[in-house]
Amino acid sequence: MKIDLISIKSLGEIKRDKDVSSWLRSEEIKVNFFDGKPLPFIITIEEDIEQDIDSFIIKKIDLAVQSFLNLDSKYRENISELVYENYKEMLDESDIEPLDVKEKSDIWKYVHPKEIYISQRGKRGRGDEDIYVKISCKCDWEEEHGLQLVFKKGEKITRVSSQDGDLTT
Repeated sequence: MKIDLISIKSLGEIKRDKDVSSWLRSEEIKVNFFDGKPLPFIITIEEDIEQDIDSFIIKKIDLAVQSFLNLDSKYRENISELVYENYKEMLDESDIEPLDVKEKSDIWKYVHPKEIYISQRGKRGRGDEDIYVKISCKCDWEEEHGLQLVFKKGEKITRVSSQDGDLTT
């Protein structure tokens, strides 16, 4: 059964993506983490578990999104070290030109968020069944793979890495 539309309190109506059939996409929502920048939220659905989206899962998604939307630029500044470390690793391993980063929080000038993905792990015995909020970003130090910021239950950063699709390390 294909789900073409669901309603989630924090995101409104989410519709089937016209380009990727396993995605449900929201309109752009202002994100406090990035000073109110509007970004779309995308719920990723594995085709064979789509029928498992029920009111319980929708509630878990809504709680994770609400938690994430409560994170602000102060929280972002508090995790600058993690993003800076990602940049520093790339700088040490490649021949990229150093960026103008005098303080670790300056690294955010080089991060460009594009979309926010909502995923659930744990189907078919692959770990916990928590909801993860993942910000997909372009960044000036890793043009090919970009940057992803992963938040377990939308509450706490759990991973900073190049975009490889993994939610945990």
